[in-house]
Amino acid sequence: MTRAARLGAAVLLAAAALAACAHDPLRLAPGEQGEVVESEGWAPWNAADPQGSRRRSLADAQRKAVEAVVGVYVSAKTRVDADATVEQRILSEVSGYVRRYQVLNVRQDGGFLKTKLRALVLYKKVGDDLKRLGLTRPPALPGDPRVSVSLRATPDDAGAAERGLRAALLDAGLRVIDGAGGDILVRGASTAAPLGEGPYGGFGLRSARASVSLEAVKPATGEVIAGESRQASAIDATPEVARARAAAAAAKLAADALVRDLSSRLGGRSEIAVNVSGLKGFAAVRGLIDDIRLNPGVPDATLVGENAGSVDLRVTVDSMSASDLAALLARSRKFPLSVVSVGAYDLRLAAH
Repeated sequence: MTRAARLGAAVLLAAAALAACAHDPLRLAPGEQGEVVESEGWAPWNAADPQGSRRRSLADAQRKAVEAVVGVYVSAKTRVDADATVEQRILSEVSGYVRRYQVLNVRQDGGFLKTKLRALVLYKKVGDDLKRLGLTRPPALPGDPRVSVSLRATPDDAGAAERGLRAALLDAGLRVIDGAGGDILVRGASTAAPLGEGPYGGFGLRSARASVSLEAVKPATGEVIAGESRQASAIDATPEVARARAAAAAAKLAADALVRDLSSRLGGRSEIAVNVSGLKGFAAVRGLIDDIRLNPGVPDATLVGENAGSVDLRVTVDSMSASDLAALLARSRKFPLSVVSVGAYDLRLAAH
């Protein structure tokens, strides 16, 4: 046996020993949220540097495990457009997301050293970091228009309604500008008033209800593209703060609905909020998202979050209603789903 072959065998034996020891079982620490992801890393085999080949192959496997999770949260288009950001801020620091791992197999194949592993990836941390980087926002409206805002409000809301409106539009991926001159003007009115008389309950809290009405207009033509109205309530120790909080909440609800309507009317493309309960583990969530993306008329689907045993998805569709999407997903053989409820822009499903 040549020296290079002996070194190669030593690398494989060391990897096998690693697989049999401290990395199994893959357990989460209290408070952590993670899932096990299988991946395979490749690195060119260098007989003069077997340990280096092993490290590079292992690093590539860990990177691919994290990359698989990134693909659940971020659309394919965003992944391409923000490739440098994802590389520098996420994939270059995979050790911060891979809590533990278990090597399953190491082999030489066609000049490469291939490492297959099971990695415990902190998917919630990946999602939170992507959100902080602004990469989980929905796609821009067709044409990526600039949006200006003009909102009439009661004097005592201290600008809360407009701040809530602007924040919601920015979170939806719109380019909100200061002053006039936008391609689209979102205008409207906000009112807020006490809800009932005296303190709320026995704690001295005050309640208030606010209403916000919005419409989106093309200033160049005066065309009203869409309009929405929403109400919200809030409580606080002071009536002024209660009214401000209610106004901000109502503005966000109205803005979210307005953006969905705009997306549909401007380009035949819209987003549907899909809640799915009963999925068993992160692998099932990944599989369902991949399955949804394969359907014609569905450009993309991404994970938004999870809550009480269910997951929230954002599904982008072309010329398709929530009812159409529900019927499409209910026919899936790979992921049997039943329809719980269907709204104008949202639907709830249950996995069997």
